[in-house]
Parts: sequence; structure tokens; C-alpha cells
Amino acid sequence: MTKFEKEEIELFRRHLTTFRKLAGWTATDLGEKVGLTRQTIIHLETSPNSMSTIQYIAFRSLFEQRAELQAKKQNPILKDSMAYLLSDQKKDPNRENQVNVIAAAKAGGATTNQILSVINALLPAAIVAAEFFTAFSFLNTILKDD
Repeated sequence: MTKFEKEEIELFRRHLTTFRKLAGWTATDLGEKVGLTRQTIIHLETSPNSMSTIQYIAFRSLFEQRAELQAKKQNPILKDSMAYLLSDQKKDPNRENQVNVIAAAKAGGATTNQILSVINALLPAAIVAAEFFTAFSFLNTILKDD
């Protein structure tokens, strides 16, 4: 495995929790989909360099399929978040925090008004950093999911 492949797998692994929450799954749900236990999912989410190439391929395929399905239902947040977080983070190191805050708010059952408050707090940074999000798509994505 090349250094680039290892870095790509680790970058995906670092965002596994965020992608899972944006997909609307618990660790148990995700584990059932890929034939792993909840404990294994939590281990992968929290332990650096713990994801194998085969696990990466399975997870990446599963999340891309889920993202496409959600996008067809006018909810591109997972698809956009994957593109946003898996692109070159050196351009904006805050992008991970921006998406994690939104994912946590959504996973925690935040209301539309609460999510809007979070977005308003993040919006200036999100607009400056956005390569895959525009202000409208970012707001519409969050609001359509409620």
C-alpha cells in the first residue's frame, strides 16, 4: 500500500463518526450493515490507523451509496460533507470542526431554529472556506432534513 493510500484511508477513518451521524446511523446500525460489531465500529472511529483497506472499501462504498440515495431525496448534506472533508484540508483546517458541529446538532435532535443558530455562528467561516458548499446549499441542506 502506498503512502497516499494510507493517508486516504486514515483521512476517511478520522471522519467515520461524522459520516455515520450524517447518514443517520448509530454505531450498531453501521456495524450491522458491514457485518461488524458496535465495539469494532467504535474502535475504528477512535483508533488511528485501525482501518484496513478492505474495511475502507466497504465503508466508502456504503457511504457513497447512502449519500447518493439521500441526494436523490433533495438532501445532499452527506454527499457534500464527504466531498468537503475528504478534499485537501490544508486549505482550511476548520472545515472538520464546521461539519462536526452541524452533524452533532443534527444527531442530537436539534430543532430547525437551533440548527440555524449553529449555522449563523459558523456561516462566515463556512462561506470563506466553502469549495463544495454555497451559502444556499448549506442552509437548504440543513433545513430540508427537518
